[in-house]
Amino acid sequence: MEQPNIPWQIIIPTAAALLVAMSARHSAYLARQQQIRIEKHRVDPTFPLEPPPSRIKVFFRRHGAAAVAVVANVNLLIYQLTRSEPITRWTILIIGFVLCSTLYILVSEELSAHRRALLWFIENEIERGERELKVVTDELVNLTEEVEKGRTK
Repeated sequence: MEQPNIPWQIIIPTAAALLVAMSARHSAYLARQQQIRIEKHRVDPTFPLEPPPSRIKVFFRRHGAAAVAVVANVNLLIYQLTRSEPITRWTILIIGFVLCSTLYILVSEELSAHRRALLWFIENEIERGERELKVVTDELVNLTEEVEKGRTK
């Protein structure tokens, strides 16, 4: 079976040009953000000049371990599926383990994201309930004071 003829002379320069364009656009974005921070700091000196962490850093802080594990599992899966040796029970066991562990990692990451959203929702509902309870208790206190005044007249 023949390998397909890949025109590397086209793919590599195109990828390099895209990489250069993306990095130039990202550096321009960072420069604009820094200018905005400087202007805000001039108006309000308490506004910090250091930039917040980038989205890439935030993503890898939150999902870095899972991303590395999924990449390692997919790499092992590709290795197992492209071997030219005959398939054995161990090969099937390794492929099953890789697929199950990858699925477990992805599901646990998704559940942790939902858990964070659910906790945020619960905290907001508790705060809203406390505000409504305060309004109701204030109205109840006002009504009892009016009733007390009506009795004393």
